Order: sequence, then C-alpha cells, then structure tokens
Amino acid sequence: MKFIDSTKSILENIYLASGPIIALLSFFIFRQIKLAKEQLHIAKRQLIEAQKQLMISSKRDSIKLAADQIHFFSTVVVANFNILHSKLEEKGVKPIRIPTKKFAVDDVFTVLQQKTYLEYTEKIVPFIPDYLNVVNNIETFAAYFIQEVADEKVAFHSCGGTFCSVVEKCSFIICIGNIKKHETPFFNTIKLYNIWCDRLQTEGIKIQKEMIEKELKEKIEKIDEALKTKDDFYIKPLGTE
Repeated sequence: MKFIDSTKSILENIYLASGPIIALLSFFIFRQIKLAKEQLHIAKRQLIEAQKQLMISSKRDSIKLAADQIHFFSTVVVANFNILHSKLEEKGVKPIRIPTKKFAVDDVFTVLQQKTYLEYTEKIVPFIPDYLNVVNNIETFAAYFIQEVADEKVAFHSCGGTFCSVVEKCSFIICIGNIKKHETPFFNTIKLYNIWCDRLQTEGIKIQKEMIEKELKEKIEKIDEALKTKDDFYIKPLGTE
C-alpha cells in the first residue's frame, strides 16, 4: 500500500502524512529543548564560576588596597601627626579632645567655655596647616574603607586603635571644620571612627569578660580543691548506729 493514495483527496493525504511529520517535529522540538537546557545549565555553571572568580579577584584587590592604605597610614599619617605633636609640645600646647561621635561644631561649645575656646584657638592658629595636613590625610585613608573599596577589617586589626587615637587628638579641628551640618568635609573620617571606636569598645568588653571568666574559673577550682580535703561530719543520735 502506497503511503499517499492518489485516489484520495488532498486533505486525506495530508491527514495520513501528518502523523509521521508530527512525530518528527516532536522529536526535533524535544531534542532542541534538551539541548537548550544543557546549554542553559552550562551557562549557569560558567556564570557561577565567573562570579566566584570575580569575588576572589575583588577580595584580593580589596585586601591589597587595604594593605596599601595601612602602609600609607603608618608612614604618612603617623609621620605627619608626630611632626604636629612635636611642634605642639615645643610650644607647650596640649591638644584638647572633644568627646563626641557627631563631631559637630556645637560639640565644642558644650565642652569649652567661650573664653577657653578663644584662648585655645589663638594658640593653635600657627599649627592649622599641620593640622589640616593630618586630617586631610586621615580623610583620604578613611574614604577607601567607607566607600567599600578596601577591606576595613584588615586595616582595623593593624591600625584601628591608632586611627581612633589620632582622630580624637584632632577632634577640635574636625569639629570646627563641620560648620555646615549636611556638608561635612570629614564624612568618611567620622563614619570610620564611629565604626572602629564601637568595635574597640566591644573588644574591650569581651576581653574583660574573658578575664572575669578566667578568674572565676580559677577561684572555683581552688574552692573545689579545698572541699576535697574536708570530710562531712555529723553527730548521730544515740541508737541510730
């Protein structure tokens, strides 16, 4: 029997041929879907691998930048601050620390009376260029971490304490520079100081906790040792033995 019968109508012949054609089309479509899924799976794995490589590369770069900034801080910032500190000591000027986390100009006047403020300002006027040199370098240093370019955790362990100390000793100048509340020139410095200052306090509390736990443990051990040498003694009533 011929596949196409000439005695039948065109529609009937199309109907007879449609079965094999649909089967072939279905096979082709399913094969293409399978290939597409495989390609999608490969692309997904490549994307995940690319993301991993990007993360590794970004992490490596952020650590390298952190190391560069640590070097900048230890060689440039600290050196400039030491020069400033020596000049102040030579003239008998003691830096005034403003206890603040906002570093607003109003914080100065909550600590200092107007007379003291004017007298101290007059004393440090000759050192303003040195102060600005230090605080501008600090702001540059802090910007790398606050703008999420360098790894701040790496830098914190190397110079977190020193950074906070320098900022506190320059707090008067930083506060005076923040005349405009919404346009502070030391935004990065202030933000990094608050993060690192809080972290230092937290670490200090953890150290105290560990020391107390250690002391308590030693005392308990001594008490336990003392108790081992003591036998319980009770006077038993007559006739109970």
